[in-house]
Amino acid sequence: LIIGFIWELKSITFLSLHEVSIVIRKIKQNSLLIIKPLFRFIIILQSKSKFIINIMKFIIHYQYICIVINHKSIKMKKILLTLLFIAPSLIFSQKSAGTLSREDNLTKIAIELGQDYATNNHSLWNETLSDNAIVRVNNSIMDGKTVKEVWKSHHTIFNNIQINDSYAHTNYFKGGDTWTNNWFTWEGTGNKTGIRTSNRTHFDYKWKNGKIVEMNCYFDTTALNMELAAQQ
Repeated sequence: LIIGFIWELKSITFLSLHEVSIVIRKIKQNSLLIIKPLFRFIIILQSKSKFIINIMKFIIHYQYICIVINHKSIKMKKILLTLLFIAPSLIFSQKSAGTLSREDNLTKIAIELGQDYATNNHSLWNETLSDNAIVRVNNSIMDGKTVKEVWKSHHTIFNNIQINDSYAHTNYFKGGDTWTNNWFTWEGTGNKTGIRTSNRTHFDYKWKNGKIVEMNCYFDTTALNMELAAQQ
């Protein structure tokens, strides 16, 4: 990681191979004990505070640039110092579009919807998905009431349906919209063909007053089409 970063600096500052080797030795001698913990700290903070992460990144960049400055000409030192003071404005100019949560109630409901479908219960779907919701299943558009019937029909086409490896998070955008993103693996065995299929799937849910009012569903329909053809 350190060597890769130095090579990036080489492309920007025109360091010679000899100077690169000097910088690497300096990092090993003076900065490695500082930089390693900072990288670990950044990884830990990834889901916590973007602002703090940017500060830590800037500190790390500062460590590297200070080492390079000690081995450059006066002209190059001025250039690097200018970059050093410009960098914070670029880093901190990033604006957040909202907040993200994996522990909120809407995210938990999204996960539970998968099991509600897999067990052929559908009570949670009936409660959560608005009948008038706009639903896009790949390139097809239908309403929520129709989709709920489609989900039920899957259990007449496949058996032993399972929803595995489900992950979800909810985005609370500053503009007021709330969307939950859900990734999971759908598995089922065709009633006619007997073929077991595993299908990676992505759903997006837009919420309003605790109801899903818009939904996007993306998945491969090859297995479904094959089973429908086998039933004819």
